[in-house]
Amino acid sequence: MYPKHKIIVINSRICSNSFSGLGRYFKNIMKYMPKNQSVNFIKKKPLFKLFKSGLLGHLWDNLGFFSGNNRVWLPTHTGKLFLKDYFITIHDLQPIFFPQYFNFFFVIWYKFTIPIHIYKAKKIFVLSNYVKKMLEKKYIYSHGKIILHSNGYEHLRSINLKKVDIKKKYAVILGTVIKHKLTVRNIKIWLELEDKNFYLYIIGQLHKDEEVEFKELLRVNKQLIYLDCLDDKETFFILKKAQYLYFISPYEGFGIPALEAIFFHIPIIYPKESAIEEIADGYGLGVNAFDSNDIAKAIRNIKLINTKSRKYINLRKKILKNYSWKRSAQILYNNLIND
Repeated sequence: MYPKHKIIVINSRICSNSFSGLGRYFKNIMKYMPKNQSVNFIKKKPLFKLFKSGLLGHLWDNLGFFSGNNRVWLPTHTGKLFLKDYFITIHDLQPIFFPQYFNFFFVIWYKFTIPIHIYKAKKIFVLSNYVKKMLEKKYIYSHGKIILHSNGYEHLRSINLKKVDIKKKYAVILGTVIKHKLTVRNIKIWLELEDKNFYLYIIGQLHKDEEVEFKELLRVNKQLIYLDCLDDKETFFILKKAQYLYFISPYEGFGIPALEAIFFHIPIIYPKESAIEEIADGYGLGVNAFDSNDIAKAIRNIKLINTKSRKYINLRKKILKNYSWKRSAQILYNNLIND
C-alpha cells in the first residue's frame, strides 16, 4: 500500500515520562509501528525542560510546535489548536467528568480545548470502549470519528525475570499517587483490614497534592513500602510475586497495570463500570469504587482466588488475545498515512 502521507509530525512533549501511562503508550506504539522507508515520523518536543509541562508546556504546544503542511498526530489528548490536518489520541476525560480532583485552571483549559480537538481532528483514537462511550455521550459530533485501538502486552515477553525467593507476602499498587486515583483513601481502607504481616508495595510517582498525607501514612505504618518509580524489570519482578493487584482507580482511560497483572497470573481488585473492568473481565474481584464495605469484602476474599485453575487460565487467554501493541500500531499507522 503506497502511503498518501509520507511525513507525520508528532507532538511528543509529554511522552518522555516512561513511567506514566501516556509515556508507556507512546513508547510501545512507536516501537511496534510498521517500518516503511517511504514514511517518516518526526517527533517534536521542547528543547528546554521549562516548557515540558504545565502552562508553559501548553504555550509551547501552540506557539513553539511547527509542522508545516504535514499531517500531525497528537498522542496525548493535548496539542496545538486549530491544526488543519491532524489526528489525536484521547486517553480519558477525567477533568471534564470529575473536575473536583483537578486544578481549577487545568479543568477550564481542558474543557475549552477538548471540544475543539474533537471537532477539528480527522480521527480520534481511544484505548477503551469506556472512553468511547463517554465521548459519544458528551460530544454528539464525535460519532463516526472514533477509532478504538488498545494498549498491548508484548513488552512483557522480553522481560527476563530471575527466580528470587521473596519471603514477604504482599499486594501491589501501581501508578501515580495522586488525588483522582484515590490512592491514599484506598491505602487507608487496606490498612484497616490486612494482617500486620502482610505488606503493600506502592510503585509510582508521588504527586504534590497527596505528598503530606501519604508520607505520614508511610511514617506510621511499616506495612507500607514505597518504591517510587522503578524500571520495567524491577516493577514486573515485584508484580509477579504479589498476591494481588490493588487497583481501584475508577477514572482510568485504560489501565496498563491490569493487563500486566493478568499476564503474570495476578488477580486484581478493580472498580466496576470502568475501563479497568473492561480489561479485567472478571480476573479478580470487581467493586464499587465508592463503597468502602464492598472494597473491604474484596480485600478479605481476593486471596481465595486460584489463577492457576482451569477457569482463570482460560479467562487469561481470552483477555490477552484482545490486546496487542502490534495490532494497535498497525491500526494507527493505516489511518495516519492513508486517511
